Amino acid sequence: MIKFLFSALLILIIAMLAMIGADNFIYSHLPHSAVITDFFKYFTLIADEIVLLILSIIAIAFFYFKKKYHSIILLSFSMILSYLTGLALKAVIARPRPDSLIDVSNFSFPSGHAIGSLIFFLVLLYSFKEDIKNKILKYSFISLCIILPLLVGFSRIYLQAHYFSDVIAGFAIAIFWLGFIMKSNFIRYLYRFFIRFK
Repeated sequence: MIKFLFSALLILIIAMLAMIGADNFIYSHLPHSAVITDFFKYFTLIADEIVLLILSIIAIAFFYFKKKYHSIILLSFSMILSYLTGLALKAVIARPRPDSLIDVSNFSFPSGHAIGSLIFFLVLLYSFKEDIKNKILKYSFISLCIILPLLVGFSRIYLQAHYFSDVIAGFAIAIFWLGFIMKSNFIRYLYRFFIRFK
């Protein structure tokens, strides 16, 4: 399983690099308007590092209150490992950003906003979807947890803070670490440790 996941990540990164040819087409043909630009400038802030850190702390506290210890481990370690992976790839690949419509720093590949938002909302989805008994509320919650990170990713492309392949790579890294932690014995060992010393 671990070898498969690492192979899948490598293949995905190679595929993302192969997409770079499509990046320029999307970058140059995406229409813009002042209203939509202003909207996405605010919307993209929900995946800002500080905002996600605060939201994650709140979520972890709620998970603890609800005794969802698996979710605490999943959110904490997937965020940390994905963040470190993103930093390493930014340093190694050192891809310059496009001419952004907002203030941005460091390199472009992969998108940290895409990584963080997808992990956060997928962990929420994993943790609470079975707790919601009302079908309308349940499917609304599922839809929201899927649509919000996709919109964050699109906002990064729309605001020209990232290329398309940066965002897709960010999503791939998030899915990889979530899958790795959930499918390996890693979360089981940490859960036993957490229960013993909590």
